[in-house]
Order: sequence, then C-alpha cells, then structure tokens
Amino acid sequence: MIAVLFALSSLFFSAIHNVIIKRKLAQLSPLALMLFSHSGVAIMVFCIILFGHVAGFRFGKPHGNQYWFLTISIALLFLSSFSFYRAYYEGASLMMMTTLVVLLPVFTSLMETGIGGSTPSLRQIAAWFFAAIAVLLVSRQ
Repeated sequence: MIAVLFALSSLFFSAIHNVIIKRKLAQLSPLALMLFSHSGVAIMVFCIILFGHVAGFRFGKPHGNQYWFLTISIALLFLSSFSFYRAYYEGASLMMMTTLVVLLPVFTSLMETGIGGSTPSLRQIAAWFFAAIAVLLVSRQ
C-alpha cells in the first residue's frame, strides 16, 4: 500500500512539474533547466543524508558492480532529462509530453525482454498496442 502511495505521489508531482515547465520555463535552454533542477535535487538529497537520521532515513552506499550500473544510470538520466527539456524547448505540447509517458511501460518491458527478461503475455502486448494508439490519437491536432 505504501508503494502505491509513493507511486501516486510521484505521478502528482510529475504532473505539476510538467505544467510548470510548459507554462513558465519552456523557453529556457535545456542545459540551464537541467543544471538548476538537478542541482536543487542534489542539495535536497544532501540535506536528507545529513539530517535524515532524525526521521529514520537510511543511506546505503553502492558496492561492487553497482558503481558501474550507477554510472550508466547517471548517463541515461542525463540523456532523458536533456531530451525531455529539449522537447518542451522545441515546442512540444503538454498533452503530447504527458501522453508519451503512457509508452514508458511499453519501452521498458520491451527492453527487459530484449536483455533476457521474461516473454510478454498476450495481455501485455494488447496493452502496448492500445497505448500506442492512444498516443497517436492524442498527438494529432
């Protein structure tokens, strides 16, 4: 139940984030948006690491090959953020950007299957198909 609450919180905050980017910050360069937003996140995380023990937060350091995967994740986050902000900078609509998020599970499960994950079920394939149709319908003007 707690996982669902955090997932819904993420959805809520992401929706607000998208509206703010589109309405107030889309004309800023993608690199400036990344610099300020990720610096702000880093400062907040640092504060939680310093004072989080009061609220019971634990900080676990990576070990072994997790450093390699963390480096890959950082590079992917950079590319994702740059593409996200650049799309708004280039005039992407709020509707298109938020609808494309529907395809995240599709791409994620396809990538997982591609690197040796489980084979998708018929229901998953049908869901991918309907998600792609939804994106096409919404992105048309």
